[in-house]
Parts: sequence; C-alpha cells; structure tokens
Amino acid sequence: MIELEEKTESSADRAITYIRKAIIDGTFPGESMLSEGQLASQLSMSRTPVRTALARLQDEGWIRIYPKSGALVRGLTPEDVADIVDARVVLETSGVTRATSQVRDRLAVDLLPAIEEQRQVLATGDMRRFVDLSVEFHGAFLTVGGNPYLIDLGDRLADRQRQMLFAHQEAMRSRSDHIIDEHQHLLD
Repeated sequence: MIELEEKTESSADRAITYIRKAIIDGTFPGESMLSEGQLASQLSMSRTPVRTALARLQDEGWIRIYPKSGALVRGLTPEDVADIVDARVVLETSGVTRATSQVRDRLAVDLLPAIEEQRQVLATGDMRRFVDLSVEFHGAFLTVGGNPYLIDLGDRLADRQRQMLFAHQEAMRSRSDHIIDEHQHLLD
C-alpha cells in the first residue's frame, strides 16, 4: 500500500493567504504600500516566498508591484464597487433562474433565520461576522442553481465582496435597517 504524504502549505501560499486576508479586511487598506522585507519579517520567512506571493497577488489584481519601492494595495473605486455588485446580481440571478420553483421556495424559507441572525449581529456591531453572513446569504442564491462554474465564479467574487463590505463598514452601520430590508425583499 502506498502512503501519501500529507501536503503542507508552502511558505508562499501562507504569505498569499495572509496578505490577501489583510487586504480584504482592511488591515492593509487600499493605496497603502507593502514592503517585501517587512512582510517577510512579520511572517518569519525569507523574502523569496513573499516575493512569489506578491507576484501572484498582482496577477490576481490585489496589488501593483513597483520595483525597488514595494507593492501598492489596489483600493476599490466607485466603479469597482458598482462592477462587483453588478457581477453578484448576474451570478445570483442565474443561480436562482436555474433552480426549480420548489427549490426557490425552500431557499426562501431556509434563509429567513439568516436574516434574523444578520439583524442580531448588526445590533452587536460585529461587522466581521455580518460581512461573513452577508456573503453567505448572497452565495445561497448562487449555489441553489447547482452550476459548478457559477459557484466557482461566485467563490472568487466573494473575496471582492468582503473587501467592499469591510471598506464600507461605516456606511453599512448607518444603513443596517435598509440592508436587512433589502435582504428580506430578496426572499419575497
């Protein structure tokens, strides 16, 4: 019998995960410069995996590398926000359209408790949890159709949604009742 070694995450993969998460949650805000050396120090690793991570994150559109200067975190413009919302609507609409009416009805019933949980979380001010709940809520409209390609696209869009929501936390707080009403309207 052949035993497979458990695959461990590479240093570059750990760096990618750390940096991407910090960009998404605003720890590294848009328009901030990242230093390869400082990141390597923070992550207790050499510069090589950090350099690899930064190159990949540039390919994914999260940063822009300026040789000998660092990496600039790409912020979200108003156009980016509109594009993210438009993409989400297209994917969710497609997912719901593919589902049978029975599945759609069941989805509406299943998501009612999610709206109440969102309301409770907003009341406590836990924006990190609200962002996760909101992304999960919208993802349900996408996955209900069962199209694995749409689901994959939605998963990739989810990180951009998170970045957008974290960047606009104050607006979400002031519009929390409206957001919950919008989510409720989606189920009606």
